[in-house]
Amino acid sequence: MALYLKSIEPYILYARRNSKHSRKIVRTARNSKHTVGEKLKEIIIEVLIIVFAVTLSIWLHSRSEHNHQQEDVKKFLSGIKNDLKNDVIFLNKNKLALTNINKNSGFLQILTRTLSDSIIGPKTTFSLIGNTFNNARYEGFKSSGKIETIENDSVKNAILQYYQQTVPNLITSISFLNSLQLDQLKDGQNSLESISLYDYYNSKKVRSMLHNIEYNSKQDILLFEKAVDDANKLIQEIDIALK
Repeated sequence: MALYLKSIEPYILYARRNSKHSRKIVRTARNSKHTVGEKLKEIIIEVLIIVFAVTLSIWLHSRSEHNHQQEDVKKFLSGIKNDLKNDVIFLNKNKLALTNINKNSGFLQILTRTLSDSIIGPKTTFSLIGNTFNNARYEGFKSSGKIETIENDSVKNAILQYYQQTVPNLITSISFLNSLQLDQLKDGQNSLESISLYDYYNSKKVRSMLHNIEYNSKQDILLFEKAVDDANKLIQEIDIALK
């Protein structure tokens, strides 16, 4: 109810401000001393005054609303820029972990008996990749229906693409790689109770598992590199938009 009253408040004010002109129109229409032509002329003048006053008030109110929206947009873009910078740090850090996973899984596929003696357990390839991105600010702004208030289409589209395509794709890909690693770790923990490390890593099943980890980690590295590139480009676009 309070929100509704706030939304119609400008129009209530318009009616109050122009009530004297409305009363004057009524008085003019009832004035028997004036001719029809004189009455019509005065009524038209009063109507034009009312129309102008209402139009001006609505324009001023709309402009005030627009300025307030754009202030919110500036705060949002400034915050998103910081979120993206943190994402870049996160992505680069985890890209190093992905590189190690890729190298280790490739190495274990060509493991010799001699080298196997220097490895302790199946955790050599195991390293879960984080998938927590800084998207709370974006989700809040989107859920409030304010995304469309971003007037720079290039920035708006880049933000939508990053948070609705790039980030979800990364989370899906990371989750899949983590599941592959967990499967391999669980399998190793069960199998190594009965066979040697060398025999375990040289079995067809484990080599296939390692191949999948190697392949998917390589693809994730490429995805991370593209995400870093997209985030840095978006940061530059936001800097330009904020100037």
